[in-house]
Amino acid sequence: MYKTKLGLKSMDGLAKKFPRTIKVAGYIGVVPGFAGMILIAYSLIDSFLKLLFVESAVSQVALVLPFKVKGGFYVPFLYWIISIFVIATIHEFAHGVVARRYAIKIKSSGFAFLGAIVPIIPAAFVEPDEKQLAKKPKLQQMSVYAAGPMANIVLGIVCALLLFALATPVATGVVDYDGVVI
Repeated sequence: MYKTKLGLKSMDGLAKKFPRTIKVAGYIGVVPGFAGMILIAYSLIDSFLKLLFVESAVSQVALVLPFKVKGGFYVPFLYWIISIFVIATIHEFAHGVVARRYAIKIKSSGFAFLGAIVPIIPAAFVEPDEKQLAKKPKLQQMSVYAAGPMANIVLGIVCALLLFALATPVATGVVDYDGVVI
């Protein structure tokens, strides 16, 4: 784990520049953030039980990895590392901005590598002052916790819209809609 001060000033600046927007977004984000956690937990449990008790069941979850493994989803290394970097940065930055909005000190930000045997999976973090966070009202605490997942949801929606906007013109140039020529 490598602790830095990278991004802390930007978190402060954003929290100070848009305090009302961040407060409202933080409160709104609690509902889909926690609903998403419940749905994902349900989905994982359901998938696991089907794997145990249904003969023809196929795994509904797979790791996305930069190398080919059985049961995993392969993505080339460059795409994988860029994706992890973008997702983790936005996720952790959102936690930090909402924490700063509620005057919770961020001790550090940084990155780490996860892995039981070989540390290959990159991770990121922000380290809020846990004592200050614990003293805040429950709704503010939940806003800080839900900020990362909510940022991921927004990022997913933005990426889907961009993909749709970029892919549609390409598809219309490739596909012939006038019928089949025999």
